[in-house]
Amino acid sequence: MLSNRFGKLLITFAGFCLALSSCASTSRWRDALSQNVLWSSADGRIKIKTEGGSFDEGHGVVLVNGEEMTFGVYFNESFNHIEFYVADETNEKTGIGAQLLCFRVDSVIDGKKLSVTLSSWKRGDPYYDDHEYSTILSSRPLEEAELDARFFGNGWIDDKKDFFVYNLPNNILTTKKRGTYKGKDVYLSFLDGPRFEIEYLEGGVFASGSYVTHFDSMDLIFDEECGRQEFGEDMQLRWSDATGNELSSLKW
Repeated sequence: MLSNRFGKLLITFAGFCLALSSCASTSRWRDALSQNVLWSSADGRIKIKTEGGSFDEGHGVVLVNGEEMTFGVYFNESFNHIEFYVADETNEKTGIGAQLLCFRVDSVIDGKKLSVTLSSWKRGDPYYDDHEYSTILSSRPLEEAELDARFFGNGWIDDKKDFFVYNLPNNILTTKKRGTYKGKDVYLSFLDGPRFEIEYLEGGVFASGSYVTHFDSMDLIFDEECGRQEFGEDMQLRWSDATGNELSSLKW
């Protein structure tokens, strides 16, 4: 499923990539993609995780000028590119900021590896700038302990359908998810820890606690003084789409 979630940004960006390289895929490299995997480069400079309900988007860590930078990542087979962008949570429409990297996919190796060449780079790192950078991205299944629900590309819903949150704006790096609780608009914010907070749209945190990530669900464990009286000790959320329909679990 190719998503239109990035709207005008991807249309503009696709045109830019077209000018840099051929967009004709050498194979159906989408068939090599999967949920809950780690993609890593042969030199260790690039690591990408696709977690939860998505296989064509995730988040990546790239070594730039000696420091690790976090990007949102979109595997765009239509234009034969892997695109890296940064978040802009001030953009209420999409939440997506500037695109900084674009890799052309040259070929698929053994069904689970992608040979890629850098076609666009805007960070000023000589390691990438001074020559045509190419590498092999290899994939392996993620262990459950490596998952983090804040980067899942899907919504969440409880068994009673009372509590539902989803990505808005459509940006996997956005840590604040918008949704509803018993008909009222709310935000679920992912914090370090891993911790979370739930607040009403007009303001006011009414629940907090820790979260535990599983392949097909997430457990919210509520603080005794903030949320337990409303929700109980804990609550399980399962994958959903943007309209609140529960999604089935798919593993590697």
